[in-house]
Amino acid sequence: MIELVIKSKGGKDITTSLIVAEIFGKSHDKVCRDIEALYCSPEFRAANFGDSSFVSLQNKVLPMYQMTKDGFSFLVMGYTGPKSGEFKEKFIAEFNKREALLRDEDYIVARSNEILNRRLNTATKRINELETKVANDSSKVLFAETVGASKHSILVKELAAYLTQGGYRIGQNKLFAKLRAEGYLCKGGSYYNLPTQMALNLGLFEVKKSTITQPETIIASTTTKVTGKGQVYFLNKFLKSATQSVAA
Repeated sequence: MIELVIKSKGGKDITTSLIVAEIFGKSHDKVCRDIEALYCSPEFRAANFGDSSFVSLQNKVLPMYQMTKDGFSFLVMGYTGPKSGEFKEKFIAEFNKREALLRDEDYIVARSNEILNRRLNTATKRINELETKVANDSSKVLFAETVGASKHSILVKELAAYLTQGGYRIGQNKLFAKLRAEGYLCKGGSYYNLPTQMALNLGLFEVKKSTITQPETIIASTTTKVTGKGQVYFLNKFLKSATQSVAA
């Protein structure tokens, strides 16, 4: 048996144009047109009728109206026919029964407990989500700080491994490309993959120079290495962005 009066998302007792159409044996389109054609003040319409929607048997989202007891009474005032009086009485009786419940102390206590439990469950779920996020973020920051506590500089390849270990999966070549794209490493010429002046000023990198002696020549070599400070900087930067993208 169809329920004549239901709860809105806001907890109010309402009925809908769909329910009215089914009970009174009218097409839903006709009931919607009746509502739209009502001669009532904008204030009354706003207080007693609301736009909503439902999913049809064809899986289409279609419009419908929600209405209060006063809105329902105003709408069906002009409905006639052998059964119309009986249907009106049933609707009004159901609205009145629900209104009476709101004055019943046992119902009020039970309803209050239901609302409090629902809010408590929602709050608990949210707290658990936040605690999990904080724990994940803290472990990543702690990991970055632990790595940065070392006074030893590391290769970009090693930084990529640390990032992957922390949850930001990236290989050496992609990390080099990212650092170039974001202005930390030079993009071309004889300075290719060497730190930019900005990165050096921030203390993120150092350049290690060495020489390779061969039978008839000496080859000078330069290697970009990430300082302890740079390790903290990049791990926190990239791990934080990874966490935000997951949360989004």
